[in-house]
Amino acid sequence: MNIRGVLSVGEKVVSKVPDKNFMAQINESRLNRISRLIFRQANEPKSSFLVTLNRFDSSGLEMTPEAERALKLLKEKATMFADRMDRAIACGKEPAAKDYYKDFQRVHSDLFQTISDFLETKLTGSYYDEDYQKIWELRKSLFRPDKIKSHADLMYCGKITQTEKSALPADGIFYHGTKHEHRIEKEGFGTKPKFIQEFLGMSRELGDGVYFSPEKEVAAFFAGLNGGVVKAKVNNLKPASINSRQLSSMIDEIYEEFGADANIDKLIKELFKRNGYNAAYAQKELSKHLVLASIDSVIGKPQSQLAVYNPQDICILSKTKAERRADTFLQFKKVFPRLSNIFGGK
Repeated sequence: MNIRGVLSVGEKVVSKVPDKNFMAQINESRLNRISRLIFRQANEPKSSFLVTLNRFDSSGLEMTPEAERALKLLKEKATMFADRMDRAIACGKEPAAKDYYKDFQRVHSDLFQTISDFLETKLTGSYYDEDYQKIWELRKSLFRPDKIKSHADLMYCGKITQTEKSALPADGIFYHGTKHEHRIEKEGFGTKPKFIQEFLGMSRELGDGVYFSPEKEVAAFFAGLNGGVVKAKVNNLKPASINSRQLSSMIDEIYEEFGADANIDKLIKELFKRNGYNAAYAQKELSKHLVLASIDSVIGKPQSQLAVYNPQDICILSKTKAERRADTFLQFKKVFPRLSNIFGGK
């Protein structure tokens, strides 16, 4: 490659480096727009379908006992389903890529039919009458509820929400695998990305933060043979859970709002903090690795991780000699299978 080619490649690489002044230039209203689309807001409906069912209460229709009972049962079952999905999403789980509304409608077809039959009896007069139009719209909405943007399904709210306590360790202890264990224990944590990440403008999965895992095996994997595992707690921890679908939606919205030169690392951090969270939790890895094998498959379990956005919130805990020996042994156990895979071993 001649000098012109080298300079051309260099220019492309340097152009990927994020603008350090990017965050100072962003408009508050643009971040608020993304927040409303991606993060669960206060008093937000549990599902689009429940919004539809609640329209019957304000319609002024005097319903028959059978129709009223059917409506009540549909509300109860839809609320139970939305609550169950809320708990799963709050634990970091990703709902299946299926139409839950169609399944719900099929299972409870008798209740849908009872309400539909009642509405049919009310469709009297001309199509252009106001009452006729109101009842027609109610019947249509029952079988085709309005979708809410960023909800993955009509039956639940798919937005980012606070992490369920049961998803996190009861003792509040997290682990960080690093090649700089002793320096970190002495000086504390920082969120500065690795040189290659900063130089190429690569964003980390959960943005600009310090990465931990409640699973010591995960930290041991990242520590390697010549690193160590830092043990820590997070003061006033308030994390939000995020899954792959939510992360993809967030990044899509960021690119749509700020363009391809957006500093994803900083923006993800800012969005979580803006919505009242000082950390983000993922139940498993969120991105696929192009060269190395999936971390989940290498470790043998989901790579649960926690990104803490303010290093001052982190309290490093001391370890006993027995804990250090056990950590070193665990690091060997996690590294040798990886080396074996690289050289074709089983």
